[in-house]
Amino acid sequence: MSNTRLHPDRRRRRLAALTAGLILCAPHATASATTEAGAPADRATIEAELARMVEAGAPGVAVTIADGARRWQASDGLADLTSGTPMPAESTFRAASLTKSMVAAAVLRLVDQGRLSLDDTLDELVPGLVPEEDVITVEHLVRHTSGLADYTVTLEQETPAEYGSRTFAPADLVEMGVALGAVGRPGEAFHYSNTGYVLLGMIVEATTGQPLPEVLRDEVFTPAGMADTFLPSTEPGLPQPHPTGYVVLDGQRHEVTEINPSFAWAAYGAVSTAEDLQRLFASLLTGGLLSPELTALLRETVPTGHELWPGYGLGIEEMTTTCGVRLWGHTGSIPGYTTMSFATDDGARQVSVLFNQQDVSPDAALIAIGSVNIVNLEICGEPAVDLSESPTT
Repeated sequence: MSNTRLHPDRRRRRLAALTAGLILCAPHATASATTEAGAPADRATIEAELARMVEAGAPGVAVTIADGARRWQASDGLADLTSGTPMPAESTFRAASLTKSMVAAAVLRLVDQGRLSLDDTLDELVPGLVPEEDVITVEHLVRHTSGLADYTVTLEQETPAEYGSRTFAPADLVEMGVALGAVGRPGEAFHYSNTGYVLLGMIVEATTGQPLPEVLRDEVFTPAGMADTFLPSTEPGLPQPHPTGYVVLDGQRHEVTEINPSFAWAAYGAVSTAEDLQRLFASLLTGGLLSPELTALLRETVPTGHELWPGYGLGIEEMTTTCGVRLWGHTGSIPGYTTMSFATDDGARQVSVLFNQQDVSPDAALIAIGSVNIVNLEICGEPAVDLSESPTT
């Protein structure tokens, strides 16, 4: 991806557009799965990118890179701005929308067991919640093609301190999304919707008769070896060690580490670690969790229209790289934390990046693009966007 010398305002808008998928968690890619990755960049280059992200405003940043059985971790900045505690390279954090890959895996496990079908409709599974329930299918929800609006549009009219101090039932979140009106016809096009994943969580519970956290533990976390991952219900705290989480609102940074996560639930509420996320995607991509048929279907995507993340599969995003290698994983953002984790098609090479801040303003694009650059540096040996040259005026 070339870096033309743009006016600062135009360049900022360009970077903001590129990283919108990271903030909103939407993807794409078209390269052949057989394309070979390039040589990784010198790790000093990745460490320099971590430092640049901190200089641009991230409190702390951590990266975990896996290459087969080998693992490399690094961090920069602070885990806590008050105490000055350094950012740990490995810690617990809110995984945000990488939760969707976990919930999709649970749904697909139930499909493999014959307890669900991707063609099942909402009126058969959780009736009385949404319009067109006889048309919207499980597959529509997993792929974000249901046409249902995203309830977070309403939720985020309040501050995280406000909505994070209340307890929401899943049905409350669905009701919020429905009240916004449809954004498309079922099956027509990709529209990122957290509402759809809350419905998937409800479907899992209705199908199994068990709470979603228990199903995720038994069907996904334990089989994939994810010992440090769980889905909290209303518990506000995080296991140690963890970085303090921050959110930027109207240019001011606020601490939001402890927060009632019921507003996120099956859409973006899980707690995990970088190593566990890599175990998840390795298991998904190599058939450790799913049948060969569903492992292949996992990678069949619908177009999102995003430059960096142009296709969405069954709960996973594609990511483009400058060397043409197709990556699979997910991006996520929740008050306190921004995350991404991607792997090559065979699951052998993986990159996970975390920074302990959520900031959806255009000014934050210089931070967010760093996560993209780190992934591209490891896979292709060069950044996705060259930030070394100063833009012209």
